[in-house]
Order: sequence, then structure tokens, then C-alpha cells
Amino acid sequence: MILGPGMHELSIAHSIVEIVSEVAEREGASRILSIHLRIGALTAVVEEALRFSFEFAAASTPAAEARLEVETVPVTIFCDACQAEHQ
Repeated sequence: MILGPGMHELSIAHSIVEIVSEVAEREGASRILSIHLRIGALTAVVEEALRFSFEFAAASTPAAEARLEVETVPVTIFCDACQAEHQ
């Protein structure tokens, strides 16, 4: 079976919905207003595919109307030779 583009993001979206739904239940919240994600630049996550997958995964859950905020975190490397950080 060959998985098409977005299958990685669908799995991530399902995990996000599962986690935030568990937190909402534990805290006694009936709905989730927003979710803020920090995603590393090298994760190979396609933001548009994640957003689409999230809408599908969140349907009929406390996260159904949540706003998904995605922040891409740049890669930072440290050079031993010059003792500097670079992005």
C-alpha cells in the first residue's frame, strides 16, 4: 500500500486532537478555542496538509472549532570552529 501526500500530517493531526481532547476532559473544558504548535523546519510537515488533516480529525470533538496556530521554528546550528550559532 502506498500512502499519498498528507498521510504523515493526518497521523500528526489525529495525535494532536487526541492529546488536546484528553487535556480538555481532564480540565473540564467542553471545547478548545485554539491550539498553538511549534514545528521544526526539518520535520517535513506540510502546513497546508496538516491544517486540512486537522479539520478532518477534529470533527465532532472538543477541538472541532479550534483555531490551529502553526509556528515554524528555524534550524539553529552551532559551529565549534567559530563558536557561533547560525540559522
